[in-house]
Amino acid sequence: MTWIVGAASLFGYGTLISDVQMTWKDGRQADILQKAYPLGRFIVGGFSGSVYIGFRLMDSFRKMLELPLQSSTHAWCPNQAAKEWTQIARAIFESAPDAERKLGARFLIVGISPTDTISETDIPVVQVIRFSSPDFLPGFFRKSMAICNIGSGSKITSYKNSLRPLLDFRTSPVNIEVAGMGWWAKNLAQSMTRAIIENPQSGISRHLNVLAFMRGSILQTNNDEIIFHPNFSSPEVIQMPRLATSYSEFQLMAAATDIESTAASC
Repeated sequence: MTWIVGAASLFGYGTLISDVQMTWKDGRQADILQKAYPLGRFIVGGFSGSVYIGFRLMDSFRKMLELPLQSSTHAWCPNQAAKEWTQIARAIFESAPDAERKLGARFLIVGISPTDTISETDIPVVQVIRFSSPDFLPGFFRKSMAICNIGSGSKITSYKNSLRPLLDFRTSPVNIEVAGMGWWAKNLAQSMTRAIIENPQSGISRHLNVLAFMRGSILQTNNDEIIFHPNFSSPEVIQMPRLATSYSEFQLMAAATDIESTAASC
């Protein structure tokens, strides 16, 4: 129960956008979970399914991508990293408690190749790769411009349709990107926000985390906004709530509200 979208831009950068809602074991829901993170140089990732397994997968991928200090200018090839990580992810899933495995686990990464470029240009290749329990075999999206969804939002037709205009080569990508690097990602987040507001779904929050990155830099933002309604004197302020960014922090937030943190899902 979540919506995470990973995308490869024609302009050499990637984006990963995720909502922040999770569901407790007793069915209650809360907007308290960050599900998408930078993992290493030019690679970001996000998870859905079991919160416990998701954080373990996130930590393991980040650890695998660590490079010695003397290799600070090097980077993993996303495709190779995905293949190397499969067995690690499978072992993590198999070692998890039954209650967590029943919730499943899905993982999505977006990475920029440190060496490959599009055709005869200098534009880097951006790769979108999806994994699912129990085998975690990587699913590669080969198009130069690709969008992949995971979570329950990926099954909602109106949500998927909201992304299609941003894949139109004739108009959207080029026209939007003229405004500056990252505007395509921001418009993607805006389209997702409108789709969620117009068709709210249990387990999916209207609050979105946005990661947009290229070789050497990353933008982390959200879809906060101020809405001015006709005939109202004060605007409506939409602001991201405090989020758990590790499993230990998630457990503390659960304990503070006297809720059992095990078998929580997103």
